[in-house]
Amino acid sequence: MSDEWLYTVDDFGETPLTRASKSGRMELTNILLMQEIEDHLRQIGYMPRMHRAAYWNYGDAIEDLLEEGADPTEVNEAGETALHLAVRLGNEEAAVALMKSGMDVNTPNAFGMTALHWAVLSDREGLAQILLASGADAHAREWICGGLTPLGMARTMGYYELAELLKHGVEAWYA
Repeated sequence: MSDEWLYTVDDFGETPLTRASKSGRMELTNILLMQEIEDHLRQIGYMPRMHRAAYWNYGDAIEDLLEEGADPTEVNEAGETALHLAVRLGNEEAAVALMKSGMDVNTPNAFGMTALHWAVLSDREGLAQILLASGADAHAREWICGGLTPLGMARTMGYYELAELLKHGVEAWYA
């Protein structure tokens, strides 16, 4: 399950990995491949409970954990929150449950990437819309790929419709 997001084919027959490779930005390709390795390692190792619920897309379990006092901002070994993981894997139910907790959707991981960066990098327009509606910053800069914003990343990856969404915002996009 962990690497399905990396190889999901879009309407043009391309995957995020293919688009990253074609962009000529090797650091984007490397991030995707490093994340795939980390996802595999997490399957066999320790994963915080909130991250485990996000990984398996258990929105109800996340709500239960929050009621028990679990911290939605807890980070794993890679410095990412459960929201980063849920968005990268396309687990919308888990992502929405985490956003409802009031957590900051602009929290960066160890590389400066926000959940919106991951929505863009894995071509998840629906999650990008939800994140933007929850206050995600399309101009937040990561620090591993030369300071790309989610908007710049969408353009670099060739996700032009997603770039338009990020440029104009959810309300303008659907007006």
